[in-house]
Amino acid sequence: MADPFVAEIRIFPFSFAPKGWAFCNGQILPISQNTALFSLLGTTYGGDGKSTFALPNLQGSAPMHPGQGPGLSLHDLGETGGTETVTLLESEIPAHAHAANASQGDGIERTPKDQLLSTGIGISQYQAPGGLKLMMDRLVCADGGNPDPTSTSGKKPEKAKAIELAGWDYPKHLAGRAYGVVVHGDASGVEHLRQTLCEWLGWLGFIAAGHASQLDRYIGYFKPYATSHEDLDKDEAMFEEVRNVARALVRTVSLIREGRMSLPDKGLSFPRQK
Repeated sequence: MADPFVAEIRIFPFSFAPKGWAFCNGQILPISQNTALFSLLGTTYGGDGKSTFALPNLQGSAPMHPGQGPGLSLHDLGETGGTETVTLLESEIPAHAHAANASQGDGIERTPKDQLLSTGIGISQYQAPGGLKLMMDRLVCADGGNPDPTSTSGKKPEKAKAIELAGWDYPKHLAGRAYGVVVHGDASGVEHLRQTLCEWLGWLGFIAAGHASQLDRYIGYFKPYATSHEDLDKDEAMFEEVRNVARALVRTVSLIREGRMSLPDKGLSFPRQK
């Protein structure tokens, strides 16, 4: 290291000041012990000039040369200004855009590292798959839209329409029954699908069997399909949580049958059928 000048400011990668140096933190020093340094700094950075003087304070600041540049304000040696933090307004931020990169190909990779967004194969991400939608439709819509298939002589649309227009409460004819939901996945979307199913069942007038009856879990998160059964077998907590869904559902059904639980809005008249 070259021999330093008196009053030189230098950057060190240490958490301490080397021998013969001091931090630029505005500390007050006695003139009697630092006469050479005082002769150069004086009271530019503080002190009374009689017995004390101060070092510059660069905490949260950056040094700037004194003087006046072309078209700029005059700055004197030792002058402070500015602020450590600034909250930018939208009008002060240059207009810019962030492009989202994606691929038109089918998504075949199971890990997101070094990959692009793409189209899911066979399913619509975060939505109920087609097979599940068909099962849901069968649950509330016997004979394609009728509570009693015999009433329409099979599947005669004219009779089905007549029954509905006569005041059938489809699709809420199962209101008052209890439900529990278990959704599992291995990559993404289980929370959204569980919420979708629960909201749909709640709209139909089903009674939720408590918080424990609405379960979503990941099994073999971002792991191969080939080992998914082994991952499930190892997840003993998952088995117990599913049992709790069934237990909560059984308790709710018992309360409903005993007349101790029902829909709070039971008996209200709804202006819209669907």
